[in-house]
Amino acid sequence: MLPSDFKYRVNRVQNTQQQNTQIETNLLGRVKVKVLVVFTLIFFSLVGAQLVFANNLATDGPKISDVYSQIDQLQAQNTQLEMQIAQNSSLATLQKEAQSQGFVQPTKVITP
Repeated sequence: MLPSDFKYRVNRVQNTQQQNTQIETNLLGRVKVKVLVVFTLIFFSLVGAQLVFANNLATDGPKISDVYSQIDQLQAQNTQLEMQIAQNSSLATLQKEAQSQGFVQPTKVITP
């Protein structure tokens, strides 16, 4: 083997090692960029989702208060109807209604 041939092979091995190192560095840089892009997309997606949820909460507030006011109105109406039922089902009211329809009180009560 000649010394010039040896130097050529050493230079070739060194060049190959340098190229491999550059390729590894480029790959590592590309991976870092891809990871950075993915994390950036995830971050902005989360920020967008938070904005959507905050907007929905802000617009649902008036709807919820309307539902609560409807509940209060229906509860008041229910209370009034319960009072009417109680008044109309009292014995005095039933007796007056029966008399107005022509019913009379029996004169003789049969007991067993």
